[in-house]
Amino acid sequence: MGAFVSNIYFKNLNDAKNKTKYICFRERQGEKERLGIFSKDNDNASLKGFQKLLDDKKTSHSSVAVAHELVFSMSRNEWKRSGFEPGDYKKFIREVMSRYEMTSGKRLEWVSAEHLNDNNPHAHVMIKAVYHDRDGVPFRLRIDKPEREVFREIFQEVKNDIRGFELQPPQREWEQSKENMKNKNKAKNTARPLLESLKRRIEESRRQGERERENDCEYRR
Repeated sequence: MGAFVSNIYFKNLNDAKNKTKYICFRERQGEKERLGIFSKDNDNASLKGFQKLLDDKKTSHSSVAVAHELVFSMSRNEWKRSGFEPGDYKKFIREVMSRYEMTSGKRLEWVSAEHLNDNNPHAHVMIKAVYHDRDGVPFRLRIDKPEREVFREIFQEVKNDIRGFELQPPQREWEQSKENMKNKNKAKNTARPLLESLKRRIEESRRQGERERENDCEYRR
């Protein structure tokens, strides 16, 4: 089944603080859902503590990010078929962030909240836009598309590990997935001749330029 991860960033400190407050106190559904946020080692992380942590000289310039937000989600169908329960996102997120840190060598400061709405159970993760490397040196954190893909792959691995098996998609989703792959391959096959043609034209143009320069040198002699 699919693993979905989206991301945005905040350049304004107050916006980042307000978003963290929102994920902390947003209304939950069901008696088993709890308000609040959690962190790597705290089930009841401090909202004010994290908001204060975001105020960093390294991200004080208006052109750089103060915080990043990742949203990990799955369909309600996958949630039910996997037998997941309220609170399981706490396991997912802690394991995902731990594996990412081990893979990348970046130590992150983050808090998260689980939101189990009707359509897509998900978790928000607010990450301070400063990380420390293995030597404890601070750097500004960037999360671009390739980095987001790393999080997505880790999320999929973690889900499979926790439920103990890889969940197969329903038939309709499976057929749609095959059709999407077919169209993707078709697009690649269509683009390849155009790319090869462009390469040949560039090479011919380069050689023509060399010949013209050689002729020009001969003429000057």
